Amino acid sequence: MIHTPPPSPSLLTTATGIVAAGEAPKSLIFGIMRLGRALVALPAAAIREVVPCPAELSALATPSDCLRGAIELRAEAIPVVDVARYCGQEPCGEGNPLVVILWHEEQLVGLMADGVSDIATIRPQDLRPLRHASMGGNLLVTGTFMLAGQLVNVIDPSAILALPGVPHVGAANHDNSALAGRIVRPNVVFRSGGICLSVPAHEVDATVPESPIISSPLMVGDCEGILHYHGQEVPLIDTVSAFGIGHPPPRPRRAAAIILRFPDDGLLALRIDEVVDIARQDENDILSMPPGLISRGDLYRGIYVNKANERVLVLDAEACRAEPDFLQLASLTKPIGAALKSATAAKISATEGPAQSVEDGAPQHYLLANCGLQFATLVDAVSEVIGLPEAAHHANPGGDGFLCAINHRNRVVPIYSLARLMWAEPSRDTTRAAVLLVRMGQVTVGFAVNELHSIRRASLFSRGKGAHGIPRTMEALDTILLQEGDRRPCVPVIDLTAIARTLGGGFGGAAASGGGGLDPALAQAAAEKAALEDAFFNEAW
Repeated sequence: MIHTPPPSPSLLTTATGIVAAGEAPKSLIFGIMRLGRALVALPAAAIREVVPCPAELSALATPSDCLRGAIELRAEAIPVVDVARYCGQEPCGEGNPLVVILWHEEQLVGLMADGVSDIATIRPQDLRPLRHASMGGNLLVTGTFMLAGQLVNVIDPSAILALPGVPHVGAANHDNSALAGRIVRPNVVFRSGGICLSVPAHEVDATVPESPIISSPLMVGDCEGILHYHGQEVPLIDTVSAFGIGHPPPRPRRAAAIILRFPDDGLLALRIDEVVDIARQDENDILSMPPGLISRGDLYRGIYVNKANERVLVLDAEACRAEPDFLQLASLTKPIGAALKSATAAKISATEGPAQSVEDGAPQHYLLANCGLQFATLVDAVSEVIGLPEAAHHANPGGDGFLCAINHRNRVVPIYSLARLMWAEPSRDTTRAAVLLVRMGQVTVGFAVNELHSIRRASLFSRGKGAHGIPRTMEALDTILLQEGDRRPCVPVIDLTAIARTLGGGFGGAAASGGGGLDPALAQAAAEKAALEDAFFNEAW
């Protein structure tokens, strides 16, 4: 008979770390490791460190079927157990096994593992406790939960310490007394661009194994696309570039990541090379970051040297959540295939300031780009962003702006120069050029732009006076008002969907669009008008 009582208080305490008296834990943090074919979870707060298993363990004359020996670590012999053998599975040890050093109830014991693969944060209600009537409270696997479609077995450190015949090292043999009054927290240590970084485990929602990077209109600046995680689209950033630790490497097609939590259920994925360790870190050992060492030193709490004599940079999670670009991207987390969150239900970033609006005035996410003039377009209107095709580099667009046609995702996609459609000047420098793809049913149309700038949230400032389609004057365009330091420039909004519909998805759409584009005289007048508007708004605000 299987009973499902609530999670034991000891397990909840270990999995959450320090919780205020009377306060229910909001999340449980576990380190995930492989024992043979099984995935097991240990409370992150109980994991002191993870070390490679030596080729030969020291012998211990203690009768126990699951005792493998002892590992000598900093002049101390720590017993190592193989719980896979205890559970009736194949013993660990294939490949490059690890030893997970557990620190629980002031006792130390090593746990043999085939690999450390993940860190997971779950809600207490997602943990399904187990207790077998015939085994009382000494069941090794005390609960389960699902992670990315796989069953994870939760092991209670207390049960490991209670295994018959297994010795463990008491805290009296260590200098734990020196830690009195000091803060020691579990940290996830990872490598990115060859540099070791760490972040407190409670700030991490999960680690994601290597997964495909999905192309997205969010691919601006440090954003490399999105990852699919638990049914959500999570923006992925290049950690090397975003955190100022090197030059951005080529964008890969697949990536592993660490996912950080942001306000309003936002998530942000940091591209990583690998998870190195889940280790307890004494806060007093973190040194201040030397000024000028890293261009984004404001995103770090400090630096420390680990046991392998490597320098580890400690991320400041609060500073990351206050970084406008990170906050903006995290707010774009959404269910797979869904439209962006309703802006009326989301908070406007404090860095944007209050935006004026007309009619419903709901803030929306806009992609800012340049096509000879700075413009904005709704992020939701863009299905994908791709690089400028080779055929378009040397194309000479006609009055309709047609550049070339490409085969993309089994569709023939015509590419138009948005600069030519707007009677602006295309840039001769195509190193930053990109193509915004707009999908309408079975038809996809691409618009080449000079470069992408950023993604911002803003409300409409004024409504255009023209009909939908290719605008004939700047007055036909809606505008949004942005906050850029002391300036509040007025930016025109181009409706790419309306233009694509007017072009009809044809090749060389002059016939469909009636020639398209602006009259040059009107374009010159519009440019002068835009300059006057900018001068007015800069002075007014």
